Amino acid sequence: MSLETAAGVKGKRLRQAVAEMVCAFSKCKLKDEFRTVFAPRYCGSVLPDISPERVTQRTAWNLACIWLLCRNALGGKHGLVEAEDWFRGSTSV
Repeated sequence: MSLETAAGVKGKRLRQAVAEMVCAFSKCKLKDEFRTVFAPRYCGSVLPDISPERVTQRTAWNLACIWLLCRNALGGKHGLVEAEDWFRGSTSV
């Protein structure tokens, strides 16, 4: 099995979860919240203007990545709420 095939198989459930979040977020206006949470933190950087659809996709993928990082950092099973707390600094590593 090639690396590409293995990654495709392993990532299927993650892509499905992201697709479900995108559907759920499609009814929300996320632009301001996205900028607040995910905008670059260094001076002089401006987040480019992006479409609502792209914001929805980026939000879903960012949350999935935060969740994966949290699970790796803290070990065990953690949900999106715990991952958000960890990302915002409410939970120590």
